[in-house]
Amino acid sequence: MTGREPNRLLAAAINEAGCSAAGLARRICDAAESAHLPVRTSHTQIGRWLEGQQPRGPVARMVALVLSEKLGRTITPADLGFEGHGVPAPDALRMVTDPVEALRVTADLWRADADGTAARQGADLIGPVLGWLTAEPVETVACDGVGHIGMADVEALRTTLAVFVYLDNEYGGGRARDAAVRYLADCVAPLLSASFSDAVGRALFTAAAEFTLLTGWMAYDTGSSDTARSAFVHALALAQLAGDRALGASVLSAMSHQANHTGDPRTALVIARAATGSLAADGSTTLRAQFHAMEARAAAGLGDRAACLRALSRSETELGRTDREVPPWIAYFDTCEFTDEAAHCHRDLGDDRRAIAAAKSCLAHPEQGSPRSRVFSRIVYAESLFGAGEAEHGASIASEVLPHATALASRRTVAYLQRLRAKAEPYSSVAGVADFLEQSAPTR
Repeated sequence: MTGREPNRLLAAAINEAGCSAAGLARRICDAAESAHLPVRTSHTQIGRWLEGQQPRGPVARMVALVLSEKLGRTITPADLGFEGHGVPAPDALRMVTDPVEALRVTADLWRADADGTAARQGADLIGPVLGWLTAEPVETVACDGVGHIGMADVEALRTTLAVFVYLDNEYGGGRARDAAVRYLADCVAPLLSASFSDAVGRALFTAAAEFTLLTGWMAYDTGSSDTARSAFVHALALAQLAGDRALGASVLSAMSHQANHTGDPRTALVIARAATGSLAADGSTTLRAQFHAMEARAAAGLGDRAACLRALSRSETELGRTDREVPPWIAYFDTCEFTDEAAHCHRDLGDDRRAIAAAKSCLAHPEQGSPRSRVFSRIVYAESLFGAGEAEHGASIASEVLPHATALASRRTVAYLQRLRAKAEPYSSVAGVADFLEQSAPTR
């Protein structure tokens, strides 16, 4: 459909659903509110769509979601005549919530990732986020398959996961990701087709979701953005099957982190706020603190100083509360991590003095933070020193961190060093700076 021709596909779907324009608008707004997403629609807008105007991507997905629920079958934006949505998302980029289909897709994706045949394609993350936020709980995940597994098998999986978490934090995502996805494909995929009780199944899916989330972080760290997005969406579906809403919200936080890093702070902010809004009122305060920190990072990326500082304040307040039960996968978010996020925020806002103070506070906790995180903190510290005109001090910190940074198998670290070099280059005549620039020069 082109130009302003009437959208007959949308009109037919609305007519079949028995909705008025006002009724559909109300359903869209209600769904957006429950999903904590900033989508507002009126009957006037729907009238314009019927005349041929096109809604934006996230709104088109929301319309399709609402009509799918009303009609009891899957409706895509393309089914409604919305342009730019003609290709359905492949399994790698789709939130699968049916248990049987999810098990098949899970195993297929792990094998494709391990074999290097996974789809490489960008994705609008809002669709999967909406799917997770509005998905109904799965009544049971008990399975009657080949062989039988119990909690001991899940614990073995968790022990292996802990090893890969350590390798990732110590040496960067590129050191062990291939081995991690091969382990999922060869050792974990068969578990999904075994017999297990509902309790074992949920524990299995939680562990598998955490493992898949880790492979997403590893891919993100190595610069494989599409692979990372696929893994995050995949982990989100597994968390949904497990009934672990807190873990699913943490996956959203990872999505937000990546979106901000890859230059899409607006999407990052929407997803971070969805994560915060979906957390139970009595949920982990550490989780809430981390989610607010992601809001702050996204707001800083947008240049919204006031929103960034508000989110940082909320994060600090939540981190200071007593947390009754900290999920093990978020226990890393401590004072060191919070001040590191604050340093990044102030750097992105151009406030070098505040960035320096936050980075120094972060590095004052040598017992906290992973080696990779501390490398990032020291690079931000050096970058902000250059920004504040303290070139000699900046060169000293930069030269100290350089061997640690180059030892990591991490494309993110390379990107950090590129930013640092750009800040250092105007001071190439200052003592120590030329040496750093020479030592950090990319190899040809």
